[in-house]
Amino acid sequence: PRASSNGNVTIIVPTKSFVVKCVTIDDVDSFSKAKRVPQGQAMKPIAENKFKQGVQRIIGEKGKFTDWGGEKNDLFSTKVKLNGKRITSAFAFKGKGKKGVLKPKDFGKNGDQIQRLFQSDAELFMLQYWNRLDQAVYEQMHSFAIAKSAMTGDKIYFGIIDGDDTQRLKIAYPRHFK
Repeated sequence: PRASSNGNVTIIVPTKSFVVKCVTIDDVDSFSKAKRVPQGQAMKPIAENKFKQGVQRIIGEKGKFTDWGGEKNDLFSTKVKLNGKRITSAFAFKGKGKKGVLKPKDFGKNGDQIQRLFQSDAELFMLQYWNRLDQAVYEQMHSFAIAKSAMTGDKIYFGIIDGDDTQRLKIAYPRHFK
């Protein structure tokens, strides 16, 4: 706010103070081979750790990422490439222990895993599940991406890897998921 000599106060409110973009595995350079695999793959359960290790091999991340109840993410890396550049990335994975459509309440004991994911100091946030995800999961990720972008001033990317895209990655990179 700025006050003038006549007592008026001018408040300038930005019309858009965030930039977010939803991406799929087809947009991520690191997963480029998956583009050649058609959509509509049969969804098959995969253990969370096995999928995480496969993604680590694809992107070349050698670190060890141990699961524990309060972590912000399951995998954090600066090795993912998007639009030809490396980008800080945080992933959350849901394994075959969960059945059916995944809803926001299914993320962590308190249903706050998506919120904790966006607490990571990253620009790309990906969530993976071997089956279908409820639309509310996408909407919640979109909302947190907007909040993150508004707070940091950065462009924030977010995306979902559903069962179909999980299979496409496994088919495109078979040796990485052994």
